Amino acid sequence: MTYLTKNKSRFLVLILISLVIFVLWQYGFQTIYAKFLTAGANLYFYIVGSDTSIAFNIDQNKPTFWIFLVIDGQQFRFPQELGALLQPTVMILAWQLFLFFVLKPLHAFKLLGINLVIFIAIQFLFIIQLTGYHTSNIQKFIYEFLVGNFYVIALILIIKDNIFNPVFRLKPKQ
Repeated sequence: MTYLTKNKSRFLVLILISLVIFVLWQYGFQTIYAKFLTAGANLYFYIVGSDTSIAFNIDQNKPTFWIFLVIDGQQFRFPQELGALLQPTVMILAWQLFLFFVLKPLHAFKLLGINLVIFIAIQFLFIIQLTGYHTSNIQKFIYEFLVGNFYVIALILIIKDNIFNPVFRLKPKQ
């Protein structure tokens, strides 16, 4: 397999992959991924014996997580729009697929596994924190800390990869 060697061609491939992932995201992959996160969170609640659950719906053309919980014997539900929670996943997926064009496939696959596990684990943690937002100051703090930082987390993972596996480097002048 021939790897891309020039930065210009690498940028173009990264942009094309990003566009393809974004289009797929808008036409259904976001829903599939949201349902995957919902199922994982509900599995966690089932294992720990909680009567809390999470559902994913599209309400008024906005994809939304609905959190169902019981506080002092009363059932409550509240919404959380997806926006900044799921959209950074496009960045991670585009970057990880791009790495298959510039690194050896086995190494790119290893980085894919590491970064997706880290990113998905943080998203699961976030969703689980939603359930305690109104009852726990610690969970409220974690929620408020993470809510706007998924783009930053995705960027840190991308920068980490580029530091340890130089993909974009300026060549010294001769």
